[in-house]
Amino acid sequence: MSIPHGTWMEPVAVSITTEAKVIAAANANRKALLIYNVGSVDVFFGLGGVTAATGIPLKVGGSLGLDPAFITVQAIYGITATGTADLRVLEVI
Repeated sequence: MSIPHGTWMEPVAVSITTEAKVIAAANANRKALLIYNVGSVDVFFGLGGVTAATGIPLKVGGSLGLDPAFITVQAIYGITATGTADLRVLEVI
């Protein structure tokens, strides 16, 4: 992923459980986003109605980079099928 020019925000830790939770809040200025799963369970991500059955999987140890070609300014949510996941999120604005 090529990071566009912008301001890097401080990486944040986000815990995700079996109830959908915001991974990255809506941001009209977002240029890129990096999500890394440092936890012990898979995370499924999507928009507000995401479920473990409908979300896009982010496996343990996996990362997701959204660059300008794929970025959304909408809030991105995550959920697990079981347990608690530990994510690190870096946003470029």
